[in-house]
Order: sequence, then C-alpha cells, then structure tokens
Amino acid sequence: MNTALDGGVQVLTAVDPNLVTEFEGTDFTLTTGRTTDKATLAFNNAKAPLDDVRVREALRLAIDHEALVEAVGAGTTLYGPIPELDPGYQDLSDVISYDPEKAKALLKEAGQEDLELTLTIPSFYGTTVPKVLISDFAKVGVTLDVDSVEFPAWLEDVYTNHDYDLSFVLHVEPRDFGNFANPDYYFGYDNPEVQSLYTKALETVDADESAKLLAQAAKIVSKDHAADWLYNGETITAVSPLVSGFPKDSINSRIDLAGVTVSSEK
Repeated sequence: MNTALDGGVQVLTAVDPNLVTEFEGTDFTLTTGRTTDKATLAFNNAKAPLDDVRVREALRLAIDHEALVEAVGAGTTLYGPIPELDPGYQDLSDVISYDPEKAKALLKEAGQEDLELTLTIPSFYGTTVPKVLISDFAKVGVTLDVDSVEFPAWLEDVYTNHDYDLSFVLHVEPRDFGNFANPDYYFGYDNPEVQSLYTKALETVDADESAKLLAQAAKIVSKDHAADWLYNGETITAVSPLVSGFPKDSINSRIDLAGVTVSSEK
C-alpha cells in the first residue's frame, strides 16, 4: 500500500474497501469491477435440520442481503449460484426476499422454533459476515454459534468429512455451477433434474443453448434453497494516471492485459 502511494507501483488490485479513503488526495483512480466471487453460505443439505427445505428457505428469508452488502463494502446482491460474468446468469431476486415474519412461520411449521446452528468459517474471512448473520438469525429465533477455524481444519471437517451445519466460503472459481450437480460435494445437494440439465449443458456445442440450460438448472437450485449467496464480490482497483486500459472486471483465472499501456510521464 505505501509502496503504491510512493509511486513504486502503478496498479494495485483487490484494494480492501476499508482502505479506499487512503487514496483520497492521491493521483490514483479507483475503479470497481465485477468478479465471479460468490460469497456462499453453504447449507448441509444432507443433515437435519438443513435437509428440510422449509428450514433452508427460512434462513434465506432471515438475511437482509442489502444491509450485508453495505456492511461488506464491495459487492452486489446475488440470489442464485451463477454470477453475472458466467454463462447462465439470470436475476433470481424474485425467488427470495427479506421477510423475517415468513421465516419465523416456516420455522414453526418445521418444528424448529428454537433452532441452534453452528457456522464453520475459515478464520481469515474475519468477523463482518458472521456478525450480520448472528444478528439477522437472532431476529427469527435462530441462535448461531460461530466456529472460526484454520483453513486446513475447514478442509478436513467441512470440505472432506461434511461435518458441519452452515459454512461460509468465497467461491471464486468461474463457471463452477457443477458443484451443485455433484451430490458428493460438501453441499450435500442431490437433485437429478439439476444434474441432467447440467450434463446436457456440457454436451451441447451451442453456447446459447448451454447457457439456457444452465439458467434453468440454477433457478431450480435457488428455489430448492440449496445454499444462500450472500453477495457477489466486487473488485476495487487503484490505477495510476500513467496506466490506461487496465481491466475493471476480474474472472479470477487471468487478467487480460492486452489493452494496457503505460506512459513514461503524466
């Protein structure tokens, strides 16, 4: 950070939203771009009580996604498993809304009025998201305990052994919808119709048809409340006036620098 402000670096990517004010009064221009980062609140679909769709829907209804995005500082709402930069994206905001009263009614119907769940989260993600979830869930009568663990422990317990209730991870890989078509993945989500649509999407050579099939499958996943997508991450980039053409968006697999030029003087 100091090196950039001292002129030693011309571009600084993935700027922490909390550090944006540090660039005020400098020559750097800040840009905000889209990413394929899906802030995923995983539900263990194979484990009670998360195997009950009413419980999963209630948890999603309890989350004030707009407020969570504001708390995070860089992101947009995302109500399904495919982000805008990937084939098959569609606006699924009609599937879920912020409705604590409906959430409480669903929990009562499911016999889970005094529900206590544990959120297992890698420690490097910090406390912003857990704090919002604790507060939102408390409003519908759900007690959320947070287990912040080192990443190797998360890989062992959650990813490998599927020993968890809820988990939070930023899934950054592009075109990774196939995780929801894999019943052995740590989500524990098993829907044959989704698996069939995904297989057909991979088999077709028509890109538009493939995207259409993925969109159909993604809507089913969201309607099944297989997980919650807390937000779609945004990337903040600080660019020196010496640099032009640096891309705003990031797909986390490569940065296209073909159009970037660097001037020797301002």
